[in-house]
Amino acid sequence: MKPITDINFKIPGKTFLVGEYAVLLGGSALGLATAPCFEFSIGGKEVTTFHSDSPAGKYLSRHSTNHEINFKDPYLAQQVTGGFGRSTAEYLAVITPSLIKQKAGIFEILKEYRDLHSQQKVKPSGIDLVFQYMGGVTLADQQLNMFQNFDWNFTSLDFALIYSGMKVPTHEHLASLDLSALSELPKLSSLICDLYSANNESEFLYQMGQWCELLKSKNLTHSHSLEIRNLLESTGIIKLVKPCGALGADVLIVFFDRADKKQVHQLLREQRYKFVAGSEDLAPGLVSQLRPYWSQNVG
Repeated sequence: MKPITDINFKIPGKTFLVGEYAVLLGGSALGLATAPCFEFSIGGKEVTTFHSDSPAGKYLSRHSTNHEINFKDPYLAQQVTGGFGRSTAEYLAVITPSLIKQKAGIFEILKEYRDLHSQQKVKPSGIDLVFQYMGGVTLADQQLNMFQNFDWNFTSLDFALIYSGMKVPTHEHLASLDLSALSELPKLSSLICDLYSANNESEFLYQMGQWCELLKSKNLTHSHSLEIRNLLESTGIIKLVKPCGALGADVLIVFFDRADKKQVHQLLREQRYKFVAGSEDLAPGLVSQLRPYWSQNVG
């Protein structure tokens, strides 16, 4: 087996397809893991210092480790400063030396991640971390403790992820949430997850629209994202624009017919929206890179 200091990894960016907020109440969610990928190496001349209040920083303050991490964020070169899971990617990076040795499963990883936030009023679910660990399209069913991996299921429907230029700090937003106001969300997110699993394209898109309206009705969508949604949907070529992340501020998913892909991309360029990823950019997760090292440890 290679020494740990010779290992390089990639961790995809993440986006909630549906289920943000619902996961805070134990609901189901679908997530996308896409390139460009965060990159990190263990050892080497350059060492990244992680903020002490970040999940990575909290983990390092709790655990002594001799492994130094060099972490690189590819989104910075695109002037994309949030929305794709840097903090959870950093966390996965710093725990990777332990994962290589101990072969911890995703449930153990999630437990410790949640423990790091045990003092917070509203605790992050960590499900976005699961998306980056699993890769591709991941269904997270918290009631059944099940995580299932998919490709993009739909043949006619396609998507593009665009960056809004806005950023709402997730930890600050979570602290202000009233979870009792979110009780309707898990039922709808579970339905949409089931529709995706069943490849029911038309009903999936319709219920995604219902999800957008439900979040809007609860004042969980930033006004800037609503403006983008209204403008793009008014073009007639785009089927639905779904804001993502805290207050739907950072990233928006643009849904359209696959046959209209070139035309939609041209429209996004003309409107000066920053395209970040599409279905062709779905990427494998961290676990696929860990498995070869685990197999070498057998016996």
